[in-house]
Amino acid sequence: MINDIKKGSKNFNFSCFFLNSTVKKNILILYSWCRYCDDIIDNEILGFKKKKTKKKFLHIYNFILNTQKIYCNLKINEPHFNKLKAIIYKYNISPIYIFDHIEGFTMDLKNHFYETFEDTLKYCYHVAGVIGIIIVKIIIKNYNNKILDYACNLGIAFQLINISRDILSDYKNGRCYLPNCLFNKFNLNKFNFFKNKKINYLIIITKKIINQSEIFYKSSINGLLKLPIRSYFSIIIAYNIYKKISIKIIKKKKKALEKRQKINIFEKFLIVINIITKIFKNNKKNPPKIFWKRPFRN
Repeated sequence: MINDIKKGSKNFNFSCFFLNSTVKKNILILYSWCRYCDDIIDNEILGFKKKKTKKKFLHIYNFILNTQKIYCNLKINEPHFNKLKAIIYKYNISPIYIFDHIEGFTMDLKNHFYETFEDTLKYCYHVAGVIGIIIVKIIIKNYNNKILDYACNLGIAFQLINISRDILSDYKNGRCYLPNCLFNKFNLNKFNFFKNKKINYLIIITKKIINQSEIFYKSSINGLLKLPIRSYFSIIIAYNIYKKISIKIIKKKKKALEKRQKINIFEKFLIVINIITKIFKNNKKNPPKIFWKRPFRN
């Protein structure tokens, strides 16, 4: 089960290499649960398509039912939820965060429409912001609301790059997370934005999303300086891998939108070396102002 990450997300697996064994194990269990739920909703196995099913909303019901069983301390037959249960009880994770994450899957099934950028941010909170919060609760005991807000911002930063990277695959699956307010400026909509004559406008929109990701990253990373150095180091590595992906997207323009961008192992090691030379300089910086506060503060 924990080995799911090696197949499902090589980037995340590389970043987790630098964590201590206990933290790494629990974060990988959390990831495995997220991956399991996500694959069920997307009809995939570790990111690869399988046969279609018409029972998607039944899966959401099962997610909710299993979560309720966790907090009522009842028997659960599904292994991923059983593993999640141990983490929830060990780190006192509020049910709000688990149900909020499940709400993100519901938004996907309903092909939720995102009119404003704030709507897109709310989706990012549900699918990634809450996971950032849970990870910080796993990493340290003495956290406060500000640290959790910074972790939420960082999760949103990751998800914004995911959105910019997966525009084509999302489009093929009938989904669009780009806010309609950006389409309106170029007389586009979520149905025609990927046509050849519109691609240059799409590149501009993608750059705006990536720029917003950088804002969220900068608004969070220095606020997490109280994390253990190995955890902080892993987080910086993970984001810089994603940032490298965003740079490729901007540089390759149309080609980047047609094919999912990846980072090879050599590029990852270069990122690590670059971070090592800069990481200690950041310790002198003051935490920035919180950019986006999570709706549930506990």
